[in-house]
Amino acid sequence: MKAVSALCLSLFLFTLGAARAGAAPTLVYSTPVPGGISDLAIDSAGNAYALVDRGSFGYFVAKLSPLGELIFLRQLELPPTEYLAPPREPLDIAIDPAGYIYVAGYAEYHWECCHDDSFKDAFVAKLGPDGTGLLYDTYFSDGYNTEAHDLAVDALGRAHARVTSRWPDKYGMPQSFGWSFSPAGSPEGGFGAPASTSGSWAWYVNAMALGPSGDLFGLGWRYSEYWSEPTVYLSRQDASSGAVVETVIDDSEAIEPLHVAGAPGGGSVVVGKVWSGSTSLGFYIARFGPAGEEVFSRVLNLGAAVILDVAVTSSGQIVL
Repeated sequence: MKAVSALCLSLFLFTLGAARAGAAPTLVYSTPVPGGISDLAIDSAGNAYALVDRGSFGYFVAKLSPLGELIFLRQLELPPTEYLAPPREPLDIAIDPAGYIYVAGYAEYHWECCHDDSFKDAFVAKLGPDGTGLLYDTYFSDGYNTEAHDLAVDALGRAHARVTSRWPDKYGMPQSFGWSFSPAGSPEGGFGAPASTSGSWAWYVNAMALGPSGDLFGLGWRYSEYWSEPTVYLSRQDASSGAVVETVIDDSEAIEPLHVAGAPGGGSVVVGKVWSGSTSLGFYIARFGPAGEEVFSRVLNLGAAVILDVAVTSSGQIVL
């Protein structure tokens, strides 16, 4: 593990609206939306798109203007994959530069013979900018209980998701990997795996992100054949060349990888949990350059607080 210095924070910063340096954030709008919001995406114009769970009424997509005006609240109409299949369970929503809406999640089936058994297919679907007109509906299954998370779409309309599967690998561990889809919805292949996964290595992508320039980042673990030498790694796939840069972050079992975000200029920010045996020492925060070089790293002591995500602004500020 690389040496890190400790830093204690006494408060959080929530970005609610633009404000001058040192000023308190201001509330831009507060718009009630019927149902529970399970995911949110913002387009380049400042419109907000919410994935809304309305219980027995199903899932909806809401669009709000930059001023918080409700533009539409439209039911998400996705066809079942087979006769009598239950409704889909969308988990993430994303918007491409042209305004098209993408959702990802899973469809769950129950075996007729067994009431306590089920099967899940991951899916990624593309709809028109108004939430209607299913343009593609792509399924992905790796064994059983496969789900799509962490959806992101690049400037070319290629969708990228982190796919998890409870189908065990040779170690008996659930699988987790990055997967990309063409603008037409065809699977294009995986990302986030280190090149050394060939042979006896196994790998698991804990988090993925799409950088401002379209670079793909994967953060996860890799293990050797005998379940030794667990390594936390960061990978960056260059958007223009496709070249992959790999960085070993930790090989001492001290850091649990949690979140990654792309930064301007091809850099990235990584968040992890720091452990000493079964004792948590805080959160590991690190910034890396485009070549995988470490710019800085810190351990944040946040007490009982939990970091659920990380983002980087266009000016390079880190928001937790």
